[in-house]
Amino acid sequence: MRNKIPRILLFVGLLVAIWLIAGCSTKDPWEPSSTTPVQSDLQLFIQSGPDTTMTVPTSSRVTFTWTSRGGTTQIAGYRWYLEPLESGYGELSQANSATYFNLAGSESGTRYTFHLNVSDGENTVTVTRAFIVTSAIDSTAPTVQLDESMFWLAGAYLATGSNVAFNWAGDDGYGNYSRLSYQYIFTPTADTSEWLEATNVQFTGIPAANPAIFKVRARDLSDNVSDWDTIAFTIRAANILYIDDFQWTDDLGNIDVVKELQQKTYYRNTLRGYAFAEWDNDANGTPELSDLAGFDVVIWAADADGEHADPNYRLWFDVGTDTISVLSQFIDAGGKLIITGSQIMNYLYNSNPPAANNFECRYLGISDTLVVADIDTTVNPPETTYAETWIYAGDFSWVIGTGEPGYPDSAKIDPAKVGSQLDYSNGVVYFKDGATPIFTVGLNTDGDEPDNYGLPCGWVYAPGGTAKSATLAFNTYIFGEEFLRQTLQAILTEFGQ
Repeated sequence: MRNKIPRILLFVGLLVAIWLIAGCSTKDPWEPSSTTPVQSDLQLFIQSGPDTTMTVPTSSRVTFTWTSRGGTTQIAGYRWYLEPLESGYGELSQANSATYFNLAGSESGTRYTFHLNVSDGENTVTVTRAFIVTSAIDSTAPTVQLDESMFWLAGAYLATGSNVAFNWAGDDGYGNYSRLSYQYIFTPTADTSEWLEATNVQFTGIPAANPAIFKVRARDLSDNVSDWDTIAFTIRAANILYIDDFQWTDDLGNIDVVKELQQKTYYRNTLRGYAFAEWDNDANGTPELSDLAGFDVVIWAADADGEHADPNYRLWFDVGTDTISVLSQFIDAGGKLIITGSQIMNYLYNSNPPAANNFECRYLGISDTLVVADIDTTVNPPETTYAETWIYAGDFSWVIGTGEPGYPDSAKIDPAKVGSQLDYSNGVVYFKDGATPIFTVGLNTDGDEPDNYGLPCGWVYAPGGTAKSATLAFNTYIFGEEFLRQTLQAILTEFGQ
Protein backbone atom coordinates (compact mmCIF):
# COMPACT_ATOMS: atom_id res chain seq x y z
CA MET A 1 0.00 0.00 0.00
CA ARG A 2 2.85 2.39 0.70
CA ASN A 3 4.14 2.08 -2.95
CA LYS A 4 0.87 3.19 -4.65
CA ILE A 5 1.24 6.94 -4.08
CA PRO A 6 4.63 7.30 -5.80
CA ARG A 7 3.36 5.32 -8.78
CA ILE A 8 0.33 7.56 -9.12
CA LEU A 9 2.50 10.72 -9.00
CA LEU A 10 4.81 9.24 -11.62
CA PHE A 11 1.84 8.55 -13.91
CA VAL A 12 0.45 12.12 -13.57
CA GLY A 13 3.84 13.64 -14.31
CA LEU A 14 4.14 11.55 -17.43
CA LEU A 15 0.75 12.82 -18.72
CA VAL A 16 1.77 16.47 -18.12
CA ALA A 17 4.98 15.99 -20.07
CA ILE A 18 3.16 14.42 -23.01
CA TRP A 19 0.68 17.38 -23.09
CA LEU A 20 3.47 19.96 -23.04
CA ILE A 21 5.27 18.30 -25.93
CA ALA A 22 2.24 17.68 -28.09
CA GLY A 23 0.14 20.75 -27.29
CA CYS A 24 2.55 23.65 -27.82
CA SER A 25 3.46 24.84 -31.31
CA THR A 26 5.53 27.88 -30.29
CA LYS A 27 9.18 27.88 -29.52
CA ASP A 28 8.41 29.12 -26.04
CA PRO A 29 5.36 27.38 -24.63
CA TRP A 30 4.61 30.27 -22.24
CA GLU A 31 4.05 32.75 -25.12
CA PRO A 32 0.55 33.21 -26.70
CA SER A 33 -0.24 31.66 -30.07
CA SER A 34 0.24 33.88 -33.15
CA THR A 35 -2.78 32.60 -35.08
CA THR A 36 -4.91 34.96 -37.35
CA PRO A 37 -7.38 37.24 -35.39
CA VAL A 38 -11.04 36.23 -35.49
CA GLN A 39 -13.07 38.29 -38.05
CA SER A 40 -16.83 38.87 -37.93
CA ASP A 41 -18.97 37.79 -40.86
CA LEU A 42 -19.58 40.29 -43.67
CA GLN A 43 -23.06 41.80 -43.29
CA LEU A 44 -25.14 44.10 -45.52
CA PHE A 45 -28.14 46.21 -44.47
CA ILE A 46 -30.66 48.33 -46.43
CA GLN A 47 -31.27 51.32 -44.18
CA SER A 48 -34.11 53.04 -46.04
CA GLY A 49 -36.31 52.56 -49.07
CA PRO A 50 -39.83 51.31 -49.87
CA ASP A 51 -40.89 47.74 -49.16
CA THR A 52 -44.01 45.59 -49.50
CA THR A 53 -45.61 47.28 -46.47
CA MET A 54 -46.39 50.34 -48.60
CA THR A 55 -47.77 51.08 -52.05
CA VAL A 56 -45.82 53.59 -54.09
CA PRO A 57 -47.84 55.67 -56.59
CA THR A 58 -46.84 55.57 -60.22
CA SER A 59 -44.29 58.14 -61.48
CA SER A 60 -42.79 58.38 -58.00
CA ARG A 61 -39.15 58.77 -57.08
CA VAL A 62 -37.67 56.16 -54.71
CA THR A 63 -34.32 56.11 -52.93
CA PHE A 64 -32.47 53.26 -51.22
CA THR A 65 -29.63 53.73 -48.74
CA TRP A 66 -27.43 51.01 -47.24
CA THR A 67 -24.45 50.18 -45.05
CA SER A 68 -22.28 47.15 -44.25
CA ARG A 69 -19.97 45.87 -41.51
CA GLY A 70 -17.60 43.04 -40.80
CA GLY A 71 -15.65 41.11 -43.38
CA THR A 72 -12.05 39.98 -43.57
CA THR A 73 -10.60 42.96 -45.45
CA GLN A 74 -11.62 46.45 -46.59
CA ILE A 75 -14.92 46.68 -48.46
CA ALA A 76 -14.22 46.50 -52.19
CA GLY A 77 -17.54 48.11 -53.13
CA TYR A 78 -21.27 47.69 -53.81
CA ARG A 79 -23.27 46.72 -56.90
CA TRP A 80 -27.01 46.93 -57.44
CA TYR A 81 -29.86 46.91 -59.93
CA LEU A 82 -33.65 47.36 -59.91
CA GLU A 83 -35.66 44.57 -61.49
CA PRO A 84 -37.49 44.72 -63.96
CA LEU A 85 -36.10 48.17 -64.82
CA GLU A 86 -32.57 46.76 -65.01
CA SER A 87 -31.34 43.24 -65.77
CA GLY A 88 -28.00 42.91 -63.98
CA TYR A 89 -25.43 44.38 -61.64
CA GLY A 90 -23.32 47.34 -62.62
CA GLU A 91 -19.70 48.09 -61.73
CA LEU A 92 -18.43 48.15 -58.13
CA SER A 93 -19.04 51.50 -56.44
CA GLN A 94 -18.35 53.07 -53.05
CA ALA A 95 -21.74 54.87 -53.12
CA ASN A 96 -24.22 54.06 -50.38
CA SER A 97 -27.44 55.24 -52.03
CA ALA A 98 -29.34 54.93 -55.31
CA THR A 99 -32.35 56.87 -56.61
CA TYR A 100 -34.84 55.92 -59.34
CA PHE A 101 -37.29 58.35 -60.96
CA ASN A 102 -40.72 58.07 -62.59
CA LEU A 103 -41.35 54.42 -61.81
CA ALA A 104 -44.27 53.05 -63.81
CA GLY A 105 -47.06 51.06 -62.17
CA SER A 106 -50.34 49.40 -63.02
CA GLU A 107 -53.76 49.21 -61.45
CA SER A 108 -53.05 45.70 -60.16
CA GLY A 109 -49.59 46.78 -58.99
CA THR A 110 -46.16 46.29 -60.56
CA ARG A 111 -43.61 44.48 -58.43
CA TYR A 112 -40.09 45.87 -58.31
CA THR A 113 -37.13 44.18 -56.59
CA PHE A 114 -33.99 46.02 -55.60
CA HIS A 115 -30.90 43.77 -55.65
CA LEU A 116 -27.78 44.82 -53.74
CA ASN A 117 -24.52 43.06 -52.94
CA VAL A 118 -21.27 43.91 -51.20
CA SER A 119 -17.83 42.39 -51.55
CA ASP A 120 -14.74 42.52 -49.37
CA GLY A 121 -12.56 40.83 -51.93
CA GLU A 122 -13.05 37.36 -50.49
CA ASN A 123 -16.72 37.22 -49.61
CA THR A 124 -19.91 38.54 -51.24
CA VAL A 125 -23.25 39.15 -49.51
CA THR A 126 -26.52 39.87 -51.36
CA VAL A 127 -29.81 41.33 -50.08
CA THR A 128 -33.03 42.21 -51.89
CA ARG A 129 -35.98 44.53 -51.19
CA ALA A 130 -39.31 44.26 -53.02
CA PHE A 131 -42.04 46.92 -53.31
CA ILE A 132 -45.17 47.60 -55.37
CA VAL A 133 -45.84 50.53 -57.70
CA THR A 134 -49.51 50.99 -58.47
CA SER A 135 -51.63 53.23 -60.62
CA ALA A 136 -54.80 52.07 -58.91
CA ILE A 137 -57.64 54.56 -58.92
CA ASP A 138 -57.05 57.21 -56.25
CA SER A 139 -60.22 59.10 -55.37
CA THR A 140 -58.79 61.09 -52.44
CA ALA A 141 -58.20 64.75 -53.23
CA PRO A 142 -54.96 66.37 -52.10
CA THR A 143 -54.83 69.42 -49.84
CA VAL A 144 -53.05 72.75 -50.24
CA GLN A 145 -52.52 75.63 -47.82
CA LEU A 146 -50.94 79.05 -48.13
CA ASP A 147 -47.93 79.43 -45.87
CA GLU A 148 -48.72 80.83 -42.43
CA SER A 149 -46.28 83.67 -43.10
CA MET A 150 -48.95 85.00 -45.50
CA PHE A 151 -51.71 85.29 -42.90
CA TRP A 152 -50.87 88.94 -42.18
CA LEU A 153 -52.00 89.78 -45.70
CA ALA A 154 -55.65 88.88 -45.07
CA GLY A 155 -57.61 92.15 -44.99
CA ALA A 156 -54.45 94.25 -45.35
CA TYR A 157 -53.72 97.14 -47.72
CA LEU A 158 -50.91 97.12 -50.27
CA ALA A 159 -49.74 100.07 -52.32
CA THR A 160 -50.21 100.01 -56.07
CA GLY A 161 -46.96 99.40 -57.89
CA SER A 162 -45.48 97.37 -55.03
CA ASN A 163 -44.54 93.68 -55.04
CA VAL A 164 -46.20 90.73 -53.35
CA ALA A 165 -45.12 87.08 -53.06
CA PHE A 166 -47.13 83.96 -52.18
CA ASN A 167 -45.91 80.62 -50.81
CA TRP A 168 -47.86 77.40 -50.27
CA ALA A 169 -47.49 73.67 -49.60
CA GLY A 170 -49.58 70.66 -50.59
CA ASP A 171 -50.05 67.07 -49.41
CA ASP A 172 -51.38 63.96 -51.16
CA GLY A 173 -51.08 61.68 -48.16
CA TYR A 174 -48.03 59.84 -49.50
CA GLY A 175 -45.43 61.54 -47.33
CA ASN A 176 -42.12 61.76 -49.16
CA TYR A 177 -43.69 60.16 -52.24
CA SER A 178 -46.29 62.89 -52.78
CA ARG A 179 -46.10 64.46 -56.21
CA LEU A 180 -48.42 67.38 -56.88
CA SER A 181 -48.86 70.18 -59.37
CA TYR A 182 -50.49 73.52 -58.59
CA GLN A 183 -52.56 76.17 -60.29
CA TYR A 184 -53.08 79.72 -59.02
CA ILE A 185 -55.28 82.69 -59.96
CA PHE A 186 -54.50 86.32 -59.11
CA THR A 187 -57.49 88.52 -59.87
CA PRO A 188 -55.83 91.95 -60.23
CA THR A 189 -53.74 90.70 -63.14
CA ALA A 190 -56.29 88.13 -64.43
CA ASP A 191 -53.39 85.71 -64.24
CA THR A 192 -54.40 82.02 -64.29
CA SER A 193 -51.40 79.74 -64.34
CA GLU A 194 -50.83 76.41 -65.99
CA TRP A 195 -50.41 73.39 -63.70
CA LEU A 196 -46.94 73.86 -62.21
CA GLU A 197 -44.81 72.11 -59.63
CA ALA A 198 -43.63 75.45 -58.17
CA THR A 199 -44.78 76.31 -54.65
CA ASN A 200 -44.25 80.09 -54.79
CA VAL A 201 -44.83 83.04 -57.10
CA GLN A 202 -44.12 86.78 -56.98
CA PHE A 203 -45.99 89.62 -58.70
CA THR A 204 -44.36 93.00 -59.30
CA GLY A 205 -45.94 96.39 -59.98
CA ILE A 206 -49.37 95.23 -58.82
CA PRO A 207 -52.39 97.33 -59.92
CA ALA A 208 -55.24 98.60 -57.75
CA ALA A 209 -57.92 96.09 -56.79
CA ASN A 210 -60.61 95.88 -54.12
CA PRO A 211 -60.68 93.11 -53.32
CA ALA A 212 -57.48 91.57 -54.60
CA ILE A 213 -57.78 87.77 -54.40
CA PHE A 214 -55.10 85.14 -54.70
CA LYS A 215 -56.07 81.49 -54.70
CA VAL A 216 -54.22 78.24 -55.30
CA ARG A 217 -55.22 74.59 -55.67
CA ALA A 218 -53.38 71.26 -56.01
CA ARG A 219 -53.75 68.28 -58.37
CA ASP A 220 -52.36 64.77 -57.82
CA LEU A 221 -51.24 62.14 -60.34
CA SER A 222 -54.76 60.70 -60.47
CA ASP A 223 -56.17 64.10 -61.49
CA ASN A 224 -57.84 64.64 -58.12
CA VAL A 225 -58.04 68.38 -57.42
CA SER A 226 -58.05 70.07 -54.03
CA ASP A 227 -60.26 72.94 -52.89
CA TRP A 228 -58.94 76.44 -53.45
CA ASP A 229 -57.03 78.11 -50.61
CA THR A 230 -57.80 81.81 -50.83
CA ILE A 231 -56.61 85.09 -49.35
CA ALA A 232 -58.18 88.51 -49.96
CA PHE A 233 -56.79 92.01 -49.42
CA THR A 234 -56.89 95.50 -50.95
CA ILE A 235 -54.47 97.13 -53.37
CA ARG A 236 -54.80 100.87 -53.60
CA ALA A 237 -52.72 104.00 -54.09
CA ALA A 238 -50.46 104.53 -51.08
CA ASN A 239 -51.96 106.97 -48.61
CA ILE A 240 -49.09 106.89 -46.07
CA LEU A 241 -45.63 108.30 -46.85
CA TYR A 242 -42.69 107.17 -44.73
CA ILE A 243 -39.84 109.70 -44.90
CA ASP A 244 -36.36 108.59 -43.82
CA ASP A 245 -34.69 111.77 -42.57
CA PHE A 246 -31.58 110.33 -40.96
CA GLN A 247 -28.50 108.83 -42.55
CA TRP A 248 -26.47 106.42 -40.43
CA THR A 249 -22.69 106.78 -40.54
CA ASP A 250 -19.81 104.86 -38.99
CA ASP A 251 -17.01 106.25 -36.81
CA LEU A 252 -15.15 107.39 -39.93
CA GLY A 253 -18.12 109.32 -41.24
CA ASN A 254 -18.89 106.87 -44.03
CA ILE A 255 -22.46 105.82 -44.77
CA ASP A 256 -23.34 102.71 -42.75
CA VAL A 257 -25.12 100.80 -45.52
CA VAL A 258 -26.06 97.87 -43.26
CA LYS A 259 -27.61 100.16 -40.65
CA GLU A 260 -29.49 102.06 -43.34
CA LEU A 261 -31.02 98.85 -44.70
CA GLN A 262 -31.84 97.59 -41.19
CA GLN A 263 -33.75 100.77 -40.37
CA LYS A 264 -35.73 100.71 -43.62
CA THR A 265 -36.58 97.04 -43.07
CA TYR A 266 -37.65 97.86 -39.52
CA TYR A 267 -40.18 100.47 -40.66
CA ARG A 268 -41.38 98.29 -43.54
CA ASN A 269 -42.17 95.53 -41.07
CA THR A 270 -43.94 97.84 -38.62
CA LEU A 271 -46.09 99.30 -41.42
CA ARG A 272 -46.87 95.93 -42.97
CA GLY A 273 -50.54 95.76 -43.91
CA TYR A 274 -50.82 99.49 -44.71
CA ALA A 275 -50.59 101.00 -48.18
CA PHE A 276 -47.44 103.11 -47.82
CA ALA A 277 -44.67 104.56 -49.96
CA GLU A 278 -41.10 105.52 -49.02
CA TRP A 279 -39.03 108.66 -49.39
CA ASP A 280 -35.32 108.98 -48.51
CA ASN A 281 -34.18 112.58 -48.01
CA ASP A 282 -30.54 111.69 -48.65
CA ALA A 283 -31.38 109.97 -51.93
CA ASN A 284 -34.31 112.12 -53.13
CA GLY A 285 -33.82 115.47 -51.41
CA THR A 286 -36.36 117.15 -49.18
CA PRO A 287 -39.90 116.63 -50.53
CA GLU A 288 -41.84 119.48 -52.04
CA LEU A 289 -45.54 119.99 -51.36
CA SER A 290 -46.35 118.31 -54.67
CA ASP A 291 -44.49 115.22 -53.47
CA LEU A 292 -46.88 114.95 -50.53
CA ALA A 293 -50.01 115.23 -52.68
CA GLY A 294 -52.32 112.24 -52.42
CA PHE A 295 -51.04 111.10 -49.03
CA ASP A 296 -53.21 111.24 -45.92
CA VAL A 297 -50.39 110.65 -43.39
CA VAL A 298 -46.68 111.51 -43.38
CA ILE A 299 -44.43 109.60 -41.00
CA TRP A 300 -41.28 111.68 -40.66
CA ALA A 301 -38.63 109.47 -39.03
CA ALA A 302 -35.73 111.58 -37.75
CA ASP A 303 -34.19 108.82 -35.65
CA ALA A 304 -30.65 109.33 -34.44
CA ASP A 305 -28.10 108.20 -31.94
CA GLY A 306 -26.32 110.68 -29.70
CA GLU A 307 -22.89 109.80 -31.06
CA HIS A 308 -23.76 110.26 -34.72
CA ALA A 309 -26.52 112.86 -34.59
CA ASP A 310 -27.19 114.69 -37.82
CA PRO A 311 -26.46 118.42 -37.27
CA ASN A 312 -28.75 119.42 -40.16
CA TYR A 313 -32.15 118.01 -39.42
CA ARG A 314 -34.08 118.73 -42.59
CA LEU A 315 -37.32 118.24 -40.66
CA TRP A 316 -36.78 121.71 -39.27
CA PHE A 317 -34.22 123.59 -41.30
CA ASP A 318 -35.65 122.75 -44.71
CA VAL A 319 -39.32 122.24 -43.94
CA GLY A 320 -40.51 123.67 -40.64
CA THR A 321 -38.74 126.98 -40.06
CA ASP A 322 -41.09 129.28 -41.91
CA THR A 323 -44.60 130.04 -40.82
CA ILE A 324 -45.72 128.83 -44.24
CA SER A 325 -43.87 125.58 -44.99
CA VAL A 326 -44.34 122.31 -46.79
CA LEU A 327 -45.45 120.48 -43.64
CA SER A 328 -47.70 123.26 -42.41
CA GLN A 329 -49.45 123.44 -45.80
CA PHE A 330 -49.81 119.66 -45.83
CA ILE A 331 -51.44 119.67 -42.36
CA ASP A 332 -53.59 122.70 -43.12
CA ALA A 333 -54.97 120.78 -46.11
CA GLY A 334 -56.09 117.96 -43.81
CA GLY A 335 -52.96 115.81 -43.72
CA LYS A 336 -51.78 114.06 -40.55
CA LEU A 337 -48.19 114.06 -39.28
CA ILE A 338 -46.23 111.58 -37.15
CA ILE A 339 -42.69 112.65 -36.26
CA THR A 340 -40.11 110.60 -34.35
CA GLY A 341 -36.61 111.23 -33.00
CA SER A 342 -34.89 112.16 -29.75
CA GLN A 343 -33.51 115.49 -31.06
CA ILE A 344 -36.50 116.90 -32.92
CA MET A 345 -37.80 119.06 -30.07
CA ASN A 346 -34.36 120.57 -29.54
CA TYR A 347 -34.25 121.63 -33.18
CA LEU A 348 -37.84 122.87 -33.19
CA TYR A 349 -37.36 124.90 -29.99
CA ASN A 350 -36.64 128.55 -30.69
CA SER A 351 -37.58 130.41 -27.55
CA ASN A 352 -39.24 129.94 -24.18
CA PRO A 353 -42.08 130.31 -24.62
CA PRO A 354 -42.25 129.60 -28.37
CA ALA A 355 -44.13 132.06 -30.49
CA ALA A 356 -47.77 131.28 -31.17
CA ASN A 357 -47.13 130.89 -34.90
CA ASN A 358 -44.16 128.56 -34.44
CA PHE A 359 -44.54 125.11 -35.90
CA GLU A 360 -44.42 123.30 -32.54
CA CYS A 361 -47.25 125.43 -31.19
CA ARG A 362 -49.51 125.42 -34.24
CA TYR A 363 -49.15 121.77 -35.22
CA LEU A 364 -47.69 119.77 -32.31
CA GLY A 365 -49.74 121.19 -29.44
CA ILE A 366 -46.98 122.86 -27.40
CA SER A 367 -48.24 125.80 -25.36
CA ASP A 368 -47.06 129.26 -26.34
CA THR A 369 -47.93 130.69 -22.93
CA LEU A 370 -45.00 131.64 -20.72
CA VAL A 371 -45.57 129.76 -17.48
CA VAL A 372 -44.24 131.03 -14.20
CA ALA A 373 -42.76 128.15 -12.27
CA ASP A 374 -41.48 130.06 -9.22
CA ILE A 375 -41.02 133.59 -7.84
CA ASP A 376 -38.23 134.05 -5.29
CA THR A 377 -39.31 136.97 -3.09
CA THR A 378 -36.35 136.63 -0.72
CA VAL A 379 -34.25 138.67 -3.08
CA ASN A 380 -34.75 142.19 -4.36
CA PRO A 381 -35.92 142.46 -7.00
CA PRO A 382 -37.79 139.12 -6.94
CA GLU A 383 -36.46 136.49 -9.35
CA THR A 384 -38.92 134.70 -11.61
CA THR A 385 -38.28 131.18 -12.91
CA TYR A 386 -40.20 130.07 -15.97
CA ALA A 387 -41.18 126.52 -16.77
CA GLU A 388 -39.78 125.00 -19.92
CA THR A 389 -42.51 124.29 -22.40
CA TRP A 390 -40.60 121.91 -24.65
CA ILE A 391 -39.87 118.23 -24.17
CA TYR A 392 -36.54 116.49 -24.01
CA ALA A 393 -36.26 112.72 -23.71
CA GLY A 394 -32.54 111.98 -23.73
CA ASP A 395 -32.82 109.78 -20.62
CA PHE A 396 -35.70 107.76 -21.99
CA SER A 397 -35.14 104.16 -20.86
CA TRP A 398 -38.27 102.03 -20.62
CA VAL A 399 -39.44 99.25 -22.92
CA ILE A 400 -43.13 99.05 -23.66
CA GLY A 401 -45.06 95.92 -22.77
CA THR A 402 -42.15 93.66 -21.84
CA GLY A 403 -42.29 93.64 -18.05
CA GLU A 404 -38.58 92.91 -17.97
CA PRO A 405 -36.91 92.81 -14.53
CA GLY A 406 -34.91 95.94 -13.93
CA TYR A 407 -37.42 98.14 -15.74
CA PRO A 408 -40.09 98.80 -13.07
CA ASP A 409 -41.60 101.57 -15.20
CA SER A 410 -41.79 99.46 -18.33
CA ALA A 411 -45.15 99.71 -20.05
CA LYS A 412 -46.13 102.50 -17.71
CA ILE A 413 -48.50 103.69 -20.43
CA ASP A 414 -50.06 101.39 -22.97
CA PRO A 415 -50.27 103.31 -26.26
CA ALA A 416 -53.53 101.57 -27.11
CA LYS A 417 -55.08 103.38 -24.11
CA VAL A 418 -54.02 106.71 -25.57
CA GLY A 419 -52.69 108.06 -22.32
CA SER A 420 -55.75 107.40 -20.16
CA GLN A 421 -53.47 106.33 -17.27
CA LEU A 422 -51.13 109.30 -17.47
CA ASP A 423 -50.57 111.30 -14.29
CA TYR A 424 -48.48 114.41 -14.91
CA SER A 425 -48.26 117.86 -13.40
CA ASN A 426 -49.41 120.88 -15.36
CA GLY A 427 -46.82 122.79 -13.43
CA VAL A 428 -44.00 121.06 -15.31
CA VAL A 429 -44.85 120.79 -18.97
CA TYR A 430 -47.61 122.67 -20.71
CA PHE A 431 -49.60 121.61 -23.75
CA LYS A 432 -52.49 123.19 -25.54
CA ASP A 433 -55.99 121.86 -25.12
CA GLY A 434 -56.35 118.77 -27.25
CA ALA A 435 -52.84 117.42 -26.59
CA THR A 436 -52.92 113.96 -25.00
CA PRO A 437 -49.61 112.58 -23.68
CA ILE A 438 -49.23 108.85 -24.36
CA PHE A 439 -45.64 108.19 -23.18
CA THR A 440 -43.60 109.52 -20.29
CA VAL A 441 -39.91 109.25 -19.45
CA GLY A 442 -39.17 106.20 -17.31
CA LEU A 443 -36.29 105.10 -15.14
CA ASN A 444 -32.69 104.87 -16.18
CA THR A 445 -31.31 101.42 -16.87
CA ASP A 446 -29.69 101.47 -13.40
CA GLY A 447 -33.13 102.02 -11.83
CA ASP A 448 -32.54 105.69 -10.90
CA GLU A 449 -34.93 108.48 -11.82
CA PRO A 450 -33.59 110.91 -14.42
CA ASP A 451 -34.17 114.63 -14.02
CA ASN A 452 -37.00 114.50 -16.52
CA TYR A 453 -38.61 111.40 -15.01
CA GLY A 454 -42.35 111.34 -15.68
CA LEU A 455 -42.30 114.13 -18.25
CA PRO A 456 -44.24 113.44 -21.43
CA CYS A 457 -42.10 112.33 -24.34
CA GLY A 458 -44.86 111.24 -26.68
CA TRP A 459 -48.27 112.76 -27.33
CA VAL A 460 -51.10 113.12 -29.82
CA TYR A 461 -52.47 116.55 -30.72
CA ALA A 462 -56.15 116.68 -31.66
CA PRO A 463 -57.46 120.26 -31.39
CA GLY A 464 -61.22 120.36 -31.32
CA GLY A 465 -61.28 116.56 -31.23
CA THR A 466 -59.75 116.13 -34.69
CA ALA A 467 -56.36 114.41 -34.62
CA LYS A 468 -53.70 116.47 -36.36
CA SER A 469 -50.29 115.12 -35.33
CA ALA A 470 -48.41 112.69 -33.10
CA THR A 471 -44.97 113.40 -31.66
CA LEU A 472 -42.68 110.60 -30.43
CA ALA A 473 -39.72 112.50 -29.01
CA PHE A 474 -37.44 109.47 -28.78
CA ASN A 475 -35.73 107.07 -31.13
CA THR A 476 -38.41 104.58 -32.07
CA TYR A 477 -35.95 102.55 -34.13
CA ILE A 478 -34.08 101.26 -31.05
CA PHE A 479 -37.20 99.48 -29.80
CA GLY A 480 -38.65 96.18 -30.97
CA GLU A 481 -40.81 96.09 -34.06
CA GLU A 482 -43.89 95.01 -32.11
CA PHE A 483 -43.50 98.06 -29.84
CA LEU A 484 -43.64 100.50 -32.72
CA ARG A 485 -46.20 98.46 -34.63
CA GLN A 486 -48.61 98.62 -31.68
CA THR A 487 -47.97 102.34 -31.26
CA LEU A 488 -48.44 103.20 -34.93
CA GLN A 489 -51.59 101.12 -35.16
CA ALA A 490 -53.12 103.06 -32.27
CA ILE A 491 -52.10 106.42 -33.72
CA LEU A 492 -53.12 105.58 -37.29
CA THR A 493 -56.50 104.44 -35.98
CA GLU A 494 -56.88 107.88 -34.40
CA PHE A 495 -55.97 109.30 -37.82
CA GLY A 496 -58.77 107.33 -39.49
CA GLN A 497 -56.56 104.69 -41.11
